[in-house]
Amino acid sequence: MTIHNRPATFGNYRVLLFVAALLVGGWANALNWSQLGEAEREVLAQYESQWSELSNDHQDRLTLGAQNWLNMNRDQRTRMIRRFDTWQALPDERQTLLMQRLDEFRQLTTDQQRLMRDRLRTFNDLPAGQKRKLRNRFEKLPSQDRARALERLKRRARSNRGGQARPDGRTQRRTDVRPQSRSDSRPEPKPPRRD
Repeated sequence: MTIHNRPATFGNYRVLLFVAALLVGGWANALNWSQLGEAEREVLAQYESQWSELSNDHQDRLTLGAQNWLNMNRDQRTRMIRRFDTWQALPDERQTLLMQRLDEFRQLTTDQQRLMRDRLRTFNDLPAGQKRKLRNRFEKLPSQDRARALERLKRRARSNRGGQARPDGRTQRRTDVRPQSRSDSRPEPKPPRRD
């Protein structure tokens, strides 16, 4: 991907702001155009003529996206532009699929989201060769087996039934709930008190 050094204009990043706003959520109340700050109005200038026609939720997401953009330093903006370019290069079907997955992720509880992030981090920490092998192995599965595996992962992410998550995605029972032997159930002797 080639990055061109050109002055940043806010009008070129309409989709970027929209995607960024989708990723971070919205506010509780929409604002009139005149209530926006000068810098926010500059970032969102292309929406001025249609601002009152946008839903409150859409206005909130755009306003939050504009604020996030204004709070970014130069490096953060450069990274965001790269991500935006990557996003735009994706086929429409892929963008739709990713947005559906994002919606599914948002429906998870905070603990389930953390678990999914941890699993992704574990996968990303694997050596490239091992990641490639796992992807190839998954892609070689018959479509029914792939669908079942994905459904199991979704169910596991939704339920997380009292077990602690392991990096391999399985759950392990908590051993501190039940003692393993009688000797484990005896109370620890207390040290003598010093008065």
